[in-house]
Amino acid sequence: MDERDSTDRPDVDGVEEGAVERVSQDRLTPQEQAQLRELQARDQEIRQRELARQVVGGQYTGQPNLSFERGPDGQRYAVSGDVPIDSAPVPDDAQATIEKMRVVRVAALASANPSPEDVRLALSAMQAMQEAQAQVRAERQQELSQSLEQASSGATERPLAVFREVAREGELSSATASGSRLDARA
Repeated sequence: MDERDSTDRPDVDGVEEGAVERVSQDRLTPQEQAQLRELQARDQEIRQRELARQVVGGQYTGQPNLSFERGPDGQRYAVSGDVPIDSAPVPDDAQATIEKMRVVRVAALASANPSPEDVRLALSAMQAMQEAQAQVRAERQQELSQSLEQASSGATERPLAVFREVAREGELSSATASGSRLDARA
């Protein structure tokens, strides 16, 4: 974690080197109080945004990485952050890649104000999802072509016979149903 200490306060006698005195808000100047309110608001915004990404991204996200700044009151406030998101396609599984990229896209855009990097990640996920969808369509087309080749070669005579029988049954049940209605009216 990156820690920036931006306090302009001089060292306080009796305090260990590296330690920071906690200052009550009533001892801060109006300018420091305004800075503190901005840091507190930013801290809350950063933490909520990164938590949202982590929750939405689920298994595809890591722990939030936050950068801090020390406020005029001596406390640390998050000023930036990110959550790593695994956006790699699932090897040899186009359908799983589609599902994963849907989650990645939503996680990247989980905050109310996505950054340009978030938008790029979402676009990248959309592109990977479209490529995986094209792969699934190609695989289905190939399966259909193979089925049609088998049907034309006679290798599927039994399934075709079953199909014809089901079609005939459908015609009979339609005729029976309309005949029943005619009989009921008479």
